Amino acid sequence: MNWKILAVGRPALPWARQGIDDYLGRCTRYAKVEVEYLRDGPRPQVEERFLKGS
Repeated sequence: MNWKILAVGRPALPWARQGIDDYLGRCTRYAKVEVEYLRDGPRPQVEERFLKGS
């Protein structure tokens, strides 16, 4: 099973990054996980990036 996680922007807070890394470590036991961070911007552009990424 493959999971692809799309998120807008990278987490800036150290505790948030640590939580994400911990979560991804747990998920990789069950599936191959790919995380893609999308650049923020106007809503139509972000929606387009989500569609391209999915």
